[in-house]
Amino acid sequence: MRHLDDRIDIDVRSGALFPAGLDLIARTQHGDAMFFVILDWEAFKVWLSATLGLSHHDIHLILGLALTFGFGWLLRRPLGAWLPLGIVFVLELINEAFDFIRNIVPGWPLLPGEALVDIAITIVPPLAIILAARWNSRYFYHFRRREHIPVKVT
Repeated sequence: MRHLDDRIDIDVRSGALFPAGLDLIARTQHGDAMFFVILDWEAFKVWLSATLGLSHHDIHLILGLALTFGFGWLLRRPLGAWLPLGIVFVLELINEAFDFIRNIVPGWPLLPGEALVDIAITIVPPLAIILAARWNSRYFYHFRRREHIPVKVT
C-alpha cells in the first residue's frame, strides 16, 4: 500500500485506489465495479486539485464556467441559451451523487452541506452570465420597465 494523499492510498499490486486506512475486508465487501469507479473518480479529483494547486471549490468554479461555455460553443448556442447550463447541471448532480455514494466508506466524512455549496459554486456564476446575456430579451422586459416619476427640481 502506497500513500498518495492523506485521504487516498494506492494498492501497489492492483493499482486500485482506496480511502486511507480502509482495510482488506472493507475492500472486498465493496467489490462492485461501480464503487471502485467512484473511488477512482474521487482520487482523480484529489490528484487534480493537488497538481493544479487549486482548491476543490476553485475547480468547481472554473469547470462550471468552462463547461458551460464549451457546451454552448459545441452545440452552437447563443450565450443566453439554457441547454449548456442544463448539461453542466446534470453533470454536477452526477458528481455530487458519486460523492454521496463515496460516503458509505468508513473514514470518509459525511458532509451533505458541501454538496449544496459545490452545486452553487458550479452553477451560479454561469447562471449570472446567462441571465445578463438574456437581459434585453422579451422575458425580462417587465423587470426593466420603470414608470416615469416626475421630479420637480427647484
